Parts: sequence; C-alpha cells; structure tokens
Amino acid sequence: MCQTDLYLLSDLNELPMRKIIIPFVFLTLSTLYVQAQEMHITGTITRASQGDPLPGVTVVVQGTSKGVISDFEGRYSISAPAGSVLKFSSVGMVPFEVTLEQETMVNVQLKDDITGLDEVIVVGYGTSSKASFVGSASVVNTPDMKARPVSSVEKSLQGMIPGLLTSTQSGTPGSGTDVILRGVGSINASTDPLYIVDGVPIATGDVYAYRFYTTNPLASLEPSDIESVTVLKDASATSIYGARASNGVIVITTRQGSAGKTHFNFSTQLGRSRRVTDNFDVLNTPEYKELVYEQLVNAGVPNYEAYARILEMGNENTDWMDEVFRTGTDQRYNLQASGGNNQMNFFVSGNYRNQQGVVIGSDMERYSARANMRYTANPWLRLGVNSTLSYVDVNGSSGPGFYSDPVTSAYFIPPVYPVRTANGEFNHHIPENLNYNAVSATVLDNVGYDEKRYLGNFTAEATPLDGLAYKFNGGMDYFYMGEYLFWNPKSPSGEGYKGYSEYASIESRHWILTHTLNYKKTFGNHDLDLLLGQEAQKTNEFSTRLANSKFPSDRFVTLVNGADPLTASTLQEGTSLASFFTSLGYTLRNKYIVQLTGRRDGSSRFGANNRWANFGSIGAAWHISNEAFMDPLTFIDDLKLRVSQGTSGNQSILGYDSDGNPYNDYYTAMGLYQFGADYNGEPGSQLYQIENPDLRWEKNATTNLGIDWVSLGGRFNGTVELYQKNTKDLLLLVPISVTTGLDVVMKNVGAMENKGIELELEAVLVDRSFQWTMGYNFTANKNKVTALDNNEPIYDASTRQQATVGKPYRTFYLPRWGGVNPADGSALWLDADGRPVMDYNQAEAVLLSYKADPDFYGSVVQTFRYKGITLSVQWYGLYGNSIYNNSDRYLSSDGQGTANVDRRQLERWMHEGDITSVPIRVDGSTSGNKESTRYLEDGSYLKLKNITLSYDLPTKVITKLHCEGLQVYFLAENAYTWTHFTGLDPEGSLKGLSWFKYPNAKTFALGMNLNF
Repeated sequence: MCQTDLYLLSDLNELPMRKIIIPFVFLTLSTLYVQAQEMHITGTITRASQGDPLPGVTVVVQGTSKGVISDFEGRYSISAPAGSVLKFSSVGMVPFEVTLEQETMVNVQLKDDITGLDEVIVVGYGTSSKASFVGSASVVNTPDMKARPVSSVEKSLQGMIPGLLTSTQSGTPGSGTDVILRGVGSINASTDPLYIVDGVPIATGDVYAYRFYTTNPLASLEPSDIESVTVLKDASATSIYGARASNGVIVITTRQGSAGKTHFNFSTQLGRSRRVTDNFDVLNTPEYKELVYEQLVNAGVPNYEAYARILEMGNENTDWMDEVFRTGTDQRYNLQASGGNNQMNFFVSGNYRNQQGVVIGSDMERYSARANMRYTANPWLRLGVNSTLSYVDVNGSSGPGFYSDPVTSAYFIPPVYPVRTANGEFNHHIPENLNYNAVSATVLDNVGYDEKRYLGNFTAEATPLDGLAYKFNGGMDYFYMGEYLFWNPKSPSGEGYKGYSEYASIESRHWILTHTLNYKKTFGNHDLDLLLGQEAQKTNEFSTRLANSKFPSDRFVTLVNGADPLTASTLQEGTSLASFFTSLGYTLRNKYIVQLTGRRDGSSRFGANNRWANFGSIGAAWHISNEAFMDPLTFIDDLKLRVSQGTSGNQSILGYDSDGNPYNDYYTAMGLYQFGADYNGEPGSQLYQIENPDLRWEKNATTNLGIDWVSLGGRFNGTVELYQKNTKDLLLLVPISVTTGLDVVMKNVGAMENKGIELELEAVLVDRSFQWTMGYNFTANKNKVTALDNNEPIYDASTRQQATVGKPYRTFYLPRWGGVNPADGSALWLDADGRPVMDYNQAEAVLLSYKADPDFYGSVVQTFRYKGITLSVQWYGLYGNSIYNNSDRYLSSDGQGTANVDRRQLERWMHEGDITSVPIRVDGSTSGNKESTRYLEDGSYLKLKNITLSYDLPTKVITKLHCEGLQVYFLAENAYTWTHFTGLDPEGSLKGLSWFKYPNAKTFALGMNLNF
C-alpha cells in the first residue's frame, strides 16, 4: 500500500522547491478542487460620456473562459470568487478591469475608445503596443477561429488577414494548405511563412515519407487552445528573424491560466459535409452509348458493327459520382481547464476529432493534449512550460491521377459497369480504368498514414534590475510520420504482386535555444527599448522505406509476412543555424518612434564562402494626431504614419524527387556522390551534385508605407498599406557543360518583384440594443520577374507556365485554341500569326496574358448582435487568376477512348454549320488531349465562406443550470461558391493547375460551448 499526498493549488506557495515539478496527472486531478468561495455579482454597465445603458458588453472572469453579456438595460450577473478580476469589454469602448473584494454589486462606466491603438501584439521575441509599433502586423480575432470546422490553424486564417492568400490544397482530411504572404517571392525555395509557436519555430509545408500523402504538421495544433495569432508582414516586423523570414512570420501563442478558481470549458461540434460544388457531372448510360456509337461511326466503323459493340455493353446505369461521393461527418470534442494562484497557474486541455471525408474511404482521427504551466519562484524569477502531444491517423487513397483513386475513377468509369457482379463480388472488368473499381479500392486496399508530434518549450524569465529582463527559451519540435500501404492480392493493384505491402517513415527532431536580454526605460519624454539575443537551432531527419510482396492472404498485411522483399532503404539528414540579433526602439514625446533591427545568421545549408549573412531594418512612425495642429479635427481620434525598409532571407531550398514531390534540400551547396552505381557485384559511386561554395541566401528587400487611423470615438478605424518586395539572388538550376558529368547546378542568378496595396477597415455601424459591426479587407498584388540566368525564360512543363523577365512568374505558355471548324467539326489551333490551323504541329505556343496569381482578393465579415443572439456572415473571394484544368484534357477527349466524359461533350459538333466549342467525336481522336488554351479557365470565385448563428443563454437560465455560461450555435462553412471554373472546386489551385483533385467540403454543424 502506498500513500499519495494531494495538495490544493492554493497551497502551492507552501511547497518546497523540489515539489514544484508536478506530474501532469496530478495537475489534472487538482483542478477538481474549489479554491475559493463563489460570490454572486450583479451590476449595471453604462456609457461614461452619456450615461445610457450599454447592452452586449462582455463580462469575463479574467484568466478563465467564464463570461456573460449585459442585457438590453446594461445589466449583468455573474459568479466569481473574491480576489478575481472582472474584465468588461465592448466594441468601440475602452476595456475596464476591477478586482473583486467582498462587494456583490459592481456598477461600471465604460469610456469611448478614442485611441484604438492600445492593443498589445506579439512581435519578434516579445510584445509591443500597437501604438508604438512601426512595422506591419495583423492580429487575428481568435474566437472567430475556434468554431470553424477546419483541421488546422492556417486554414482558419483564410480571409482574415489582408495580404495573406490561403488555399486548401485538397479536401482530403488532414491535407495541407498553401499560404502566400504578399505574393510569391521564390522559384526553387519555399514560399511558406515562418511559424512560431510559443517561441519555437516549427516545421511546416508539405511533409511526406515516400509515396502518396502530404500532410501539414500544423494540423497537430488545436485552434481552441490558441490565445492569439499575429501575422508579421514587412521587414521592420520580420527582419529580426533574419534568414527564415522573407515569406513573412506567423506568431502563435497558446492559452495560459491565471490566479483564481479552476474553470472548465467543454465544447463539442457535430457536422455533416458534402462536396463544395455540384457543377460537374458525367454521362449516364443512354448518353454514353449514344456518344460511343457516334464516335465509332465517325471513325469509319460500319453502323452494324458499331451497333453490335453497343449491344455488348451492359444495361447498368451506375452513377459512379454517387458511389464515390458521400455525406461526410465531423465530430469535435474539447475539454479545457485553467486556474491557479498567485504563484502558479495552469492551462490543460484534451481534444478529439473524428472526420469522415466526402469521398468514400477517406477519414481522419486526431487526439491531442496540452499542458501549459507558469510558476513564480520569487519576485524576480518566473518559470514556464508549454507542451502539446498529438496523434493523427488518416486513411485515404493513392492520390489524384491514379486509376485506383476514387475521385479519378469516378470520372473515368463508364456508367454501363456495375459496382459488383451478379455473384456479389467486386467488378474488376473495367478496361477503361485498367480494371480498377472505384469502390473496391477503398475496401480491399489499405492506404494512409499516421503522425505523432510533440511540441514544447521551457522558459525562464529573470528581472534582476529595474527595466532589465533576461529570458531563456529552450524548445523542441518532434515529428514522426509513417505511411502505410497494402495492395490486396484480390485487387488490380496487388494481383500481379500476389499482394504488396509498403511502409515509409520520416522522423524529424528540431531543437532551439534562445537567450535574450531586454532593457526598457523611460527618461522624461524619452522611451528606450533595447533587445540583445542569441539563438541556436539544429534539425535532424531520419527516413526509411520498406516493401515486400507475395503475401499468403489478405489477412496478413504486415511486411514480415511477405515472401519476396523488394526495397529496404534509409536516409539521415540534418542542418543547423546559429544567430545573433538586436533591436533598438526609441520614442520621443509619444509622437516620434524609431525602430532599428539587425540579425546575423550562419547556416550549414550554404557554401563555405557565404555561410554567414546579415539582415536588418529601419522603421519610423509619426503620431500625427498628437500634434497641436490636429486639435480642430475632433472627428479624428488617432492618426499614425509608418514607414519601414529592410531585408530578410530565405534558406528553405527545395529539391524534387523523381515523382515531382518537393522536399527540404539541406545539402544544395555541397559536392555529393551517391552509391548504387555497382559494378561486377561490388559497390560503386558516382557524381551526384557539383559543389558551389558561393551559394547564398535568397534576400528580400522590403519597403512599406502605412497609415492607421481611428475616428468618431473608435467606431471607424482602418489601415492602408503600400509595399514593395524585391527578391534577389534567386536560387535557380543553371545549365552547365555535360563534360562535368551533370547538366545543372544551383546558383544565385535571378530576381523578382512584388508590389501591392492592402486595405483593412472596421466599423461599428449600429451600437444600441441592436449592434451591427463590419470588417473588410482587400489586397491587390502585382508580381514580376526582373532577372534570370542570361534572361533566358524557364518553362515548367508540369504547370504549362513560363517565367519570363518582365512578366509575372506564373504566366501561362501554351498554344492558343482556335475553336471548332463549322464545316467539318475539326479542332483548330492558332499558329504564330494567329491564323487557325488544323494541324497541331503548326500551332505555336505563346506567352499569354493569363497567370495563376489573382489580381486581388478580399473578405467582408458582418456581425449582428441582439439580446444574446449573434449572427456572423463572411464572404471571401479572389479575382483575375487562371487555372489550367489538366483533368479536362481527358474528360473532353473528343473520342480518344471509351472512358466516360463530362456532359459538355453532349454539345459536340454533329452537322455542317454547327457553331460549338466541342469538336466532332471520332474514335481514336487525339485533339482533346492536345495542350492548349482550350483547358485554361477563369479561376476567380466568390464564396459565402462562413455563416455562424449563436445564442448565449441569459444569466437567469444558466444560474438555474448551475453553470457559468452556455452557448449554442449553428454554422455553415463554404456554404456556397460562385465560379466559372468547370471542375469540382476552384480552390486549391494557387499554382494554376487542377488535376483530379479531391474537392473541399461545404459543412453544416451544430455546436455547444459550456463553461462551468
């Protein structure tokens, strides 16, 4: 028998130092104890300037999720222990806090918010008030993120930040997201922003072990655990991160506890999903037979023979789209607890999500847990730990474009084939799809991945002298992903192998150690803020791939049961970064602000002659509204002008494997040899990569001009920014003499420019018992390539785009479609002089005016509140981008084969004089498969992105329920999409290419938030 001592959190200040490190289980159990007796507080909230009651004011017990909203007459009622802090906040009003003693009635007067710039934002290695910040940064309203049915943080940012363009790559559960901030600035390096979570930079972008799946590691972060998200955009805000910040920085902080009673929050959400658009469909059986008969006859097949071939087809009328697409489901459950005392506080959470995708066989299950703790050892020393564990399991298919992929198969398989034969077995006689059955592939085969992640850090903050603070941050990001694949011997995939099993994994360990020394002091009208820092990072990756075949049964799927081993390989890689940085901020009379930043980085990725590089910025701001000459303009409450200029870098060099998948290339500058060139049974090596000791970072030089204003008592505020971002020393593969043994080497030879405008507006349109607020953001960006190697264009065959000096990077380069000849229905293209030709070989590819990047994009959010009811509506759209619909080359085949086609083929040419855009159908025709502008489509779209209707139960109801707050809500995500794009979904094509993609989902969900 053992004895366990349990302590109340209120007694922690009595514990010796050796008992401070409390096990996670003990911490969770301790949250069940009540620390102080609850008091019932009531009161009335009024406006200080006019004395009228204020409805809709949020009253929160600080450090908890417990809160209420004042009623029509400004009255509120809430329970809280003595010593707690009540925070009162409302749009357009200055937040107010009061510490409870023994009073049970607290009346509050709120002042109009006439500054609008007192918000504290998280910036590089610290915090800053928005008023004293000279850079460009946007803060996301995290409550708007938490309820959205998305799998990762960056997906919830869509439409929330000007300058931030996000697009979900695929609707597959757990898939990644493309994120571009202020335009594409690189060709062969990553375009992903740098993500910082509680001071730890984390791995992002597509991660894959070997074969089919890419995943975004950000999916391991639960949105409801996040306190704030700050997007840093210009050099003044990002250059302190130096070599990694050219694509912007997204700083994420997670929630912390505070002194007071332990508070719990339980939230759940149940949703149903379907594909985002229904604007695409294929032929049914009568239509299919009609077109096949017609294409045979047009090819010279006698009528009777063509008719006989039609009779040989079955009479099934299978809708393979209906067989593959389904109504998906989504379940989310979150439990959080927070509390503590004046010496120690905590925040813990557990989260579970189960999502079934809109395509059969696709699903995701995620478990995650978080524990954040803060301990005040003495008045000058504070310690903290942030940690999260997550496990994600995803099942799916081989990927777009594979015959075994359900989405691809649903396009191709003719409706005349049944899913199962008469004896109940899966039908595997489908020649048009290499005998793959769209349904059986998800039942017989097993394809997917699982990932495990730990993200955590330890911090120590010491303030030995007044104004002087030292902080240590030690963090670790551990990520493991394992892909598994089993092809059943009964399926077309595994039949030839007699069963095939494969496992591939990647393990990444990233360490970071950061030391900063910060000195802040005020001398009369002078404010000084000096930061010095040093940082070291190291990343190690280890990957494996194993494969086996000839399995005794489909019930034995692990590799050890196979009789014919095929592959066994491992790979180990690593990189490191050492850094020194500083910043100096100076403010005079609260009017004039100057910020200087510098950083020096040394990276193992680059050549011996350029291992180190310097980055820096200078920024200034002028509070014009604080000048005497602004006094007559009483409608302007605050007006600030900002300007900055500086540099940042990009060290994330991408390589591409034989299948075109990107990966982090850590050794681009090195001279490398590879083994495998065996001879006469002995191992041999050969030259793999030529050394380039002069290889260096891509560098961005950014200039930013911004104006912030607040007017009419805080009811209207906004920001306008102009920026120009010039990238030089682009990392490009440059041709070299083949006498070296290779044909290309990576060099710094190109340049690119992005410039644009951002607009962000917030307005309180009605502020009475009924409230109406609106937020609007708009971004227009222009991209241009300004230099290449010898100014020679670079053509990308995979996207049909060409980088050309003077043009946008992602400009399409294609032969031009000439339409259909009305006389005989033949396909036409245009030659170099723009004349129609029937011979595709005479068509000339030209650089077009169409590009993958949008001209502009933006979002509008309107929120309406009345007596506890809140309705929020978000619209999001982009305009001016084009998409090459590569799938349509096969779905508009004009008779090349007998696979199914889209319904637009019903508009084909049939008689002399017909005016149509679809050529005559001829069996064996190749006109449909020719690359041209025929398949270049307008990718613009407008989405009714989100609708959320919520109701906060009144105080008298929740009091009877013995809880602190209860909210119920209904939401719709991707509710409706307007687009001219003919594929399943225009989103997910930021690179301008669509290829049998898994569409995003429209989701309808019911949810509940309970505080107790």
